[in-house]
Amino acid sequence: MIAQSSATVESQIAMHIESRTGIAVMTKLQHVFADFIQSQVKGDLSAYLSRLMTTSYTDVEWQQIIHALTIGETYFMREKAHFDMLRNIILPPIITKRRESGNLYLNIWSAGCASGEEAYSLAILLHELLPDMARWHIHLLGTDLNGRSLALARDGVYREWAFRQMDSTFKSAYFDAHPDGWRIKPFLAGRVSFRHANVLEAMPSPQFDVIVCRNVLLYFSHANAQKAEMIFHEALAPTGVLILGHAEMMRQRALWTIYPQNDTAIYMKGAPPNPLATDTPEKPPTRLLLQSVYEQAVNAIQTEQHSQAEALIRELLHAEPHNAGGHLLLAVVYANQQKSTDAHFHLDLALDYNPLLADAHYMRAMLHWEAGQMTQSEESLRATLYSQRNHPLASWMMGDYQHKIGADARAVHHWQNAQRAIKPLLPECPICVVSPMLAGQLGDILAEKLKNAL
Repeated sequence: MIAQSSATVESQIAMHIESRTGIAVMTKLQHVFADFIQSQVKGDLSAYLSRLMTTSYTDVEWQQIIHALTIGETYFMREKAHFDMLRNIILPPIITKRRESGNLYLNIWSAGCASGEEAYSLAILLHELLPDMARWHIHLLGTDLNGRSLALARDGVYREWAFRQMDSTFKSAYFDAHPDGWRIKPFLAGRVSFRHANVLEAMPSPQFDVIVCRNVLLYFSHANAQKAEMIFHEALAPTGVLILGHAEMMRQRALWTIYPQNDTAIYMKGAPPNPLATDTPEKPPTRLLLQSVYEQAVNAIQTEQHSQAEALIRELLHAEPHNAGGHLLLAVVYANQQKSTDAHFHLDLALDYNPLLADAHYMRAMLHWEAGQMTQSEESLRATLYSQRNHPLASWMMGDYQHKIGADARAVHHWQNAQRAIKPLLPECPICVVSPMLAGQLGDILAEKLKNAL
């Protein structure tokens, strides 16, 4: 019997992970998977594959790889447009109909709930919409594959960063002070249940009035995304609503009635009387024109013409409110003006629309670095390198961070990665849109650092 090569077995492992979880490992997260296999999997790869094939995704080895392959970045009331739609458009007619019938119930599913902020945000929204909430039968379910995230969700304790879009009144109304941050109040915690679940597995009844699944299908293959959409469709009540992330698109549009609303869209099962009708939108500018505006804005930033850059970016975002690159550029403008709160706000939007936008993660890392928030800066640098393994500036700064904490061998590793990343670039070539630094300048910096370290 001929032994299989390591590469063949790794490919089989990746395919099995995709078949079980939906995550398109080899096309979306190949570098993360390769790093995991190299650093975490000990012993015979074939034996590892056999264990994965005979165990549940709740077991330790499955949880290790799920944790490595999933991003748990979230915060309270994330993406205001979606919560405004729920508050003002989606939920009121459902609530009115249930009151008229005397059948007071609501079923809502937060799929891919991570550490629970989205599910608890939904509970808070319902509390604000239902003054008689105690009379209602509320089934608010949060599901995720990541056991560590679910443990955090059940504990319900959050640090300040989870409240970055909210004011102190929000915290005092719905949370109690805790040694590790803020804990969700019991009357809200009791409204949410959390469980391990896979969006590729059919959900039991009840049928849901609303399903929120944001930035999960981004990591799926086309076929698995279609499968998940079918499961959502079957899990919804006859006039139920599905909310996806801004960067996600429905594959099987014929199954849904699509309503544009407040610069976003929601998907309703079937075609009931339209409570969400809107005027026909104006024809948007052509993609070529918008790309030209974007490039002019980048040039204005790199030549430090910040007022001109801001005007161009606002023109772009007026035409395309969900343009992640536009929000990133506006964050750069505000960061250059020392307006860190505004910069963070637009980075939140950029990452809502594209969670894998490496330059946005890097920009956030630099804002944390300048504020002396080194733990948060390291987390954002890791998110940058997760999104783009060979990001030169993130590799450079991660090297500086490792050197700062005394991990010189790791520092050298990251500096060398940065060197390799800029090797194909001409010295006068800008490295990325968020920095005026040229490849030759970074090359000189890295050469000096490595000379002193080696």
